[in-house]
Amino acid sequence: ATVSDLQVTGENIQWYDAATGGNLLASTASLTDGQVVYATQTVGGCESLDRLAVTVQITNPQAPTGDAAQSFCYIATVSDLQVTGENIQWYDAATGGNLLDSSSALTDGQVVYASQTINGCESLESLEVTVQITNPQSPIGDIAQSFCDSATVSDLQVTGENIQWYDAATGGNLLDSSSVLTDGQ
Repeated sequence: ATVSDLQVTGENIQWYDAATGGNLLASTASLTDGQVVYATQTVGGCESLDRLAVTVQITNPQAPTGDAAQSFCYIATVSDLQVTGENIQWYDAATGGNLLDSSSALTDGQVVYASQTINGCESLESLEVTVQITNPQSPIGDIAQSFCDSATVSDLQVTGENIQWYDAATGGNLLDSSSVLTDGQ
């Protein structure tokens, strides 16, 4: 921040580095957090004797925190992303870029950037998050399987990972591996 960023009400404002005397500060002079500067105003050619003391507060929020890779099944939107911070904003680029709406659909491999805003100041740095969307295919195997005498769910043979068996094509109940199968089921 610079002196030109300071805002007070008055006419022909001048900024100094001391309550009396001191140095006149240029509008381009850099300010630091906690620095005290003093303002005068000039009305009708007369500069005020009293100076307004202003303490500079510079907030420089850090980027929010969270996982740099976030995984979802099938579909995801910006609102599904999880980070820790205040007033999170999502962008499609690390700097500049477009602000993303919370309902914006995400794609596999997409990289998005989160900032946070604290006390009206948005973080200059952002958290980069790579989106991973998995859309697993169904397992493969014989659609008709025959057994002698009796069989359980664990006897069914298919190829895939982390196989789950249900009693309906959609929804339905998860079957335990010891569930007994019936003919024609």
